[in-house]
Amino acid sequence: MPSRMVVAILASVALACSTGFAPAPLPRRSMEKDENLSAGRLAGDWKVLGLWRYGPNGSISYRIEAWKFIRIENGRWSFCQFDNNSVKPSTTYEIDINGRQPAQIDFRRPGEQKVWMIGIARFKGDNLEVLYMPHGTARPTSFDNPPENFYLFTLTKSR
Repeated sequence: MPSRMVVAILASVALACSTGFAPAPLPRRSMEKDENLSAGRLAGDWKVLGLWRYGPNGSISYRIEAWKFIRIENGRWSFCQFDNNSVKPSTTYEIDINGRQPAQIDFRRPGEQKVWMIGIARFKGDNLEVLYMPHGTARPTSFDNPPENFYLFTLTKSR
């Protein structure tokens, strides 16, 4: 009899302890390298961590400070400014994104068919990088050794 009682007590203790040791939540999923990029996946407000223009041989020519925020919604990319404690879109482009990382990205003025900027985009950790050329005709194929006069945005999601 005592052994049954001991077994019952140990079983009760084991059951009570098992609920106190729930597994830790899974880490936040970062964007995977082989996932497709789409305007929908990029939707939201993005803080500009950096915008650089490249010079010869992949060297950084200069850093641009004009833009602090990017808003992507409904297939549109808006360069935004911070005004009166809110983010206000200024220049807006329609974007087309095609493929896996690095994905091709095209920027068109709303309602126009002409492509104004071409580039590539990828997630690097939780950041979004977009390498593009205004009025360009040659799209880069890699983020390594960016061509002269190309621009590199590094963005982080703010909401």
